[in-house]
Amino acid sequence: MAPKWYNSDGVEQSEAWAVEKYGVQFLDAGQGKKFALTEVREVTDGNVNVVVNVFNEAGGPQYEQPVAQSWPTLDRPSGDLPLCKGSQSCWSSRCIVIDTDGNGVAKFTFGASGMIGGNGGPFTNWVLSPSLKSDGLAKIGWLGGTNHHGMLHLVFRIVDDGGPDPDPDPDPEPETGQWQRVLDKAEAAADHLAANENSKGEAAAIYLGIANTL
Repeated sequence: MAPKWYNSDGVEQSEAWAVEKYGVQFLDAGQGKKFALTEVREVTDGNVNVVVNVFNEAGGPQYEQPVAQSWPTLDRPSGDLPLCKGSQSCWSSRCIVIDTDGNGVAKFTFGASGMIGGNGGPFTNWVLSPSLKSDGLAKIGWLGGTNHHGMLHLVFRIVDDGGPDPDPDPDPEPETGQWQRVLDKAEAAADHLAANENSKGEAAAIYLGIANTL
């Protein structure tokens, strides 16, 4: 399940558009119940935060939910960040953590060091949970020469895409009623043949042959 991508005007774009313009990278946690990254939105209003919304299955705010952000090297070496522990998904070994507020929102402030370089931006964000996996978005940052333009608004929601349905039984056992209908037809065919004196033996053989397979 891939997220939807929107520009600052709210017009849906392709993932290729977001990658080409900002270098971001979607991190897919796979199928099953998880915190799915459902939307990523471009922000061009001078915002200096990576804003993360987290919703529950019913679409309400998931408050006091830990959200992670990691980076390789910015204001301090990444080795100084706390270890990612006890979460189903750790897209980086170390991260800082901010809990969502009563509206299900966590904000991560950035500065000049958050600018996008040749390999995309420095940030990776995802949801921390001991019970549910989480998608993530990597290489987040703001575009140099702009007023902090970037794919800076992320929306996560608890979903269960379930994965593909199992293959149906290639040779299912017919129900009892189906077998009985087959037997009734065989008996009717045998009775019809038996009406002809010369075909009685043939009728009996047909009936017995079919009945013995049931």
